[in-house]
Amino acid sequence: AANLSMIKFEALMRATGEAAGYTAAMAERLSNKLAKGTLFNLTEVREATAMLLTFKEIGGEAFEDTMDAALNLSTVMRQDLKSSVIQLAKALEAPEIGLSMLRRSGVSFTTAQRDVIVSLALTGKKGEALRLILEQIKGQLGDVAQDMASGTLSGAIDELGRKLQLFNEQFL
Repeated sequence: AANLSMIKFEALMRATGEAAGYTAAMAERLSNKLAKGTLFNLTEVREATAMLLTFKEIGGEAFEDTMDAALNLSTVMRQDLKSSVIQLAKALEAPEIGLSMLRRSGVSFTTAQRDVIVSLALTGKKGEALRLILEQIKGQLGDVAQDMASGTLSGAIDELGRKLQLFNEQFL
């Protein structure tokens, strides 16, 4: 699975012209880190990371921040991680629609926030728009995905599963 994951990451890097600013190895390390710190399994995180790589507007530090926000959104809303990634990316690509999708998931924006985000996105300042979206999500959800895994039996069991998956991947 790790080998297939790396092939997928490399293909996405080529397809997007490495718009995210990540290498395949960096995407794999990020997936491992996020799976280790939450109750999401490695396969789920890899798939969500691959999905986010397809959105060329999200890169650099915002890439990891978007993944963190997606983990928290999925945890609170009990939805799959790829759906949360798509919601966040769509909020950046088409804020008028995407912010409404996020509102239905419990993340609220004031009219003034919505207007600023839409204006920034429409004037080519999508990085600033994404920062505002991510700040609002962080302010409403915190780090719930990491908090639920930290120091809990569920977190310990999840970490054991992740380590077993990595061990098995070395020999398959």
